[in-house]
Amino acid sequence: MTLWALSTQASFYSMLCQSRRAEAVCRRALALAERAWAEGTDPAPPPGTVADVVSTLAYTELQRRELDEALRDAQRSAELYELGGSQPGMYMEFGLLELAWVHCVRGDLPRAHAILRRIEQIVSECDRAVNWQVRPKVVRPAGGAGRGAPRVCPLAA
Repeated sequence: MTLWALSTQASFYSMLCQSRRAEAVCRRALALAERAWAEGTDPAPPPGTVADVVSTLAYTELQRRELDEALRDAQRSAELYELGGSQPGMYMEFGLLELAWVHCVRGDLPRAHAILRRIEQIVSECDRAVNWQVRPKVVRPAGGAGRGAPRVCPLAA
């Protein structure tokens, strides 16, 4: 199985609250990635996909209340998302969100809040960067200018 397929399977088991099965698949995926990196396989496993696996592993550990392990893996996931060259708004905040959730469950609300503020900053920066490219098109109803309220069609060409 490919790393991506294992990542998807682990997420599926995690969503079904089958944490032991999800963990087993995550460990298999991580072993596959580590072996590929050690052998210098081309193409190398993308850090973003490995970050997905580690994030799923952190979530399953959180489900079982293994808070120290969940914290370690959530931190590793956030680092991997950044190492993978994730751009703001392109999955980087997922690793941080998992980390914030782990801190929240552990009772460290100030740290969770600080991470959530960072995510908010990342997303707002992304919004500013994207908004100049995607502008809603205002469509006036047929039958004359100025009659009726204009409709906003965000995806209209």
